[in-house]
Amino acid sequence: MKINFKQMSLFAAVVESGSITAAAEQLGMAKSVLSQHLKNLEQQLGVVLLKRTTRRQQLTAAGSRFYVSCKQLNDIASTAWQTAQESSLKAAGKITISAPHALMNIIIAPAMAALCMQFPDIELQLIAEDKRLNLSDHGIDIAVRVGKLASSNLMQQKLGEFRDSLCASRSFYERHQTALNLDKYLQERFATIVDKPYAHDAKALISDTKNQASDAVKPTPDSIRLNCPYIANDWQGNAPSHELTHIKTGHRLIINAKASAQVNSLPTLLALAKSGAGIALIPDFILADQDAGDLSGIFSDYQGKTNPIYAIHDFGQHTPHLVSLCIKQIKNHLRRLTKKEP
Repeated sequence: MKINFKQMSLFAAVVESGSITAAAEQLGMAKSVLSQHLKNLEQQLGVVLLKRTTRRQQLTAAGSRFYVSCKQLNDIASTAWQTAQESSLKAAGKITISAPHALMNIIIAPAMAALCMQFPDIELQLIAEDKRLNLSDHGIDIAVRVGKLASSNLMQQKLGEFRDSLCASRSFYERHQTALNLDKYLQERFATIVDKPYAHDAKALISDTKNQASDAVKPTPDSIRLNCPYIANDWQGNAPSHELTHIKTGHRLIINAKASAQVNSLPTLLALAKSGAGIALIPDFILADQDAGDLSGIFSDYQGKTNPIYAIHDFGQHTPHLVSLCIKQIKNHLRRLTKKEP
């Protein structure tokens, strides 16, 4: 037996409005269409629900009983509809967020902790995982990732960006001052030196403003190799390489190293770097969060490329209120960390 809930709702509307004509006007439906729906409903039920004349309509006994059930159905549907709309505007319910370890402790966890204090009905689940998990398989509402998806049906929103910095502890720097002397590296690399940043000739020292004004191809970056311990993330491999750009002139420099240690988590990387075990590549927002004197950047006149951070979700254009609220909270926290608060 196929139950036509739409026809049940239309029947209730006819009863409550007093006539087919009035109901059709309220529903924005042609009178003939509504009449046909009622006729089909009576045929399917095998009973007469309404006695209709040109002047009035009257419920039959079967129609009266049927109307009570139809009204209850409408009330349930109305309540369900209202509840769904209200829940979409509340900061409540379960939310699952995944992010790499490098982003979780400094960005995601504190941002969401503040939000949960403000809205205690939020049920938070955080997943710290460097691998890119399938959102559907793991029940993830928001995945925070470094880098934009090349092509995907998932929705993505940029949260901000950061730069990686080559860092070392004070004790390590004191022990390896010679190895970390960029002037010395470049003096050995080039026979001709023309004030910092170094290059083959004075033309390479032309300001980046002039370079940007032309369409000339950028010169090949200079390259040096570090001769001191380096702590690498697993994803860097045992021969990490970083391209840096001089902040003022745009001079490009490639730093090559050989990993003396490899780790698979940021906490381990930080622990080794703080203990003076070697140089490490650390996001600038984490470096800014360190206790004073623990770690500091080296080659401070140069900076690495920017890395965009995106929030990924699978809700299409109809993003739930809680998801939007969490994304906004994380974005604002990242802005404060990177000192880009408007």
